[in-house]
Amino acid sequence: MLTDPLAKTLLDSDVAKPPGVHNVRLNTLARSVVIEYDAERIPPAMLDQLMAVESDEEAAGLVEELDGLLRIDA
Repeated sequence: MLTDPLAKTLLDSDVAKPPGVHNVRLNTLARSVVIEYDAERIPPAMLDQLMAVESDEEAAGLVEELDGLLRIDA
């Protein structure tokens, strides 16, 4: 069950998706997320890296890089 109030609020809201992201689904029972995206705009290897990082700093750097890619292509 989802118990974090902030996470519940985010799930229930209509959050704007970044360019290149088509759909996001969260399965709370399986504790998984499915992200449907345009692999031409968002490099799959970059998402793999983002899921495997071990530090917040490394994650922040990848998110910044990804944001830059999406802004250039927007």
